[in-house]
Amino acid sequence: MAFAMALGVTMACKKIKCEEPAPVLSYDTLMLDDTRENLVFKTEFEDCQGDIGNLGAVDSNTIRSVRTFLFEQIDGEWKRWYPANLADTSSFFSVIPASKKNREGWLLKGTVVQSFPLVQLYQGRDTIRLETYILDQAGNKSNRVQSVPYVFQF
Repeated sequence: MAFAMALGVTMACKKIKCEEPAPVLSYDTLMLDDTRENLVFKTEFEDCQGDIGNLGAVDSNTIRSVRTFLFEQIDGEWKRWYPANLADTSSFFSVIPASKKNREGWLLKGTVVQSFPLVQLYQGRDTIRLETYILDQAGNKSNRVQSVPYVFQF
């Protein structure tokens, strides 16, 4: 099943002395968009090295810097959802576009906005959540952040 996802990123930079190599991610929002047909998942990030995002063309070999996973609540426990065809999970992975200001010693802050069609998120369970992490250009992995639960309204 192909999942459509829109990724929006906003960024700002500030010069600092960097100690932390991995990006830091924090949960922001999980909400329906204005059409009430898409679930929007927002996270905030900070990266001390300012090396978030891909400079240049994106193709099938480009590292997917945003990795998001779907979890379903089954009998009170959260279980990660796996599609029958594992290639279908690739639409949960996307590329953050780079800022031209990305450079060593600049604190880069931004927002990652992902949009998922509700009809494709529903896998037979009424309660889901999303979990994500990001990678910087050096391959450093951020902490994992999970959304609040979303309950489908039938």
